[in-house]
Amino acid sequence: MKPGLVVAIRVNPVDCQSVLALMDASGLPRNNQTFASMVSMALSGLLQEVRSNGVIDEPDPFLYWDQMGQYHKGEKGKGRSAIAETVRGQGKHIKLPVHKVTEEEVLAESANQMTSEQRQAGLRMKELQIKQEYAKDSWSVQDQEEWDRLYKIVFPEG
Repeated sequence: MKPGLVVAIRVNPVDCQSVLALMDASGLPRNNQTFASMVSMALSGLLQEVRSNGVIDEPDPFLYWDQMGQYHKGEKGKGRSAIAETVRGQGKHIKLPVHKVTEEEVLAESANQMTSEQRQAGLRMKELQIKQEYAKDSWSVQDQEEWDRLYKIVFPEG
């Protein structure tokens, strides 16, 4: 289990679109990602930028429970404790359902993987992105055309 909290939030339409725009502007692929993971990455990236710019302080990890403990309590925590007690009581005799992966699931997942051409185009896009960020004066129409062409390769669904 990853540290932190799993939260459910409603993201307004403008922010939904902004998350996608941020992913695209960052050169991060959207395929094979859930929208929740993209929102999480966007929030983490923006918070890191705010910390880096000194708008807020870097959190002290030793104060985590003092600050966040109240949000880890409640019915969900009690439910987990009850489940843990049940599992402990069963010991070695607990039977867990096993999900058998079908051939169709494997083929569907492999279809979502990036091709070699997409990976190469993505690497070239990163190079162009660096050029655009650090050498703005040398950014040309040809660079923009190449970026647009590569974008269609990496993100065929738009």
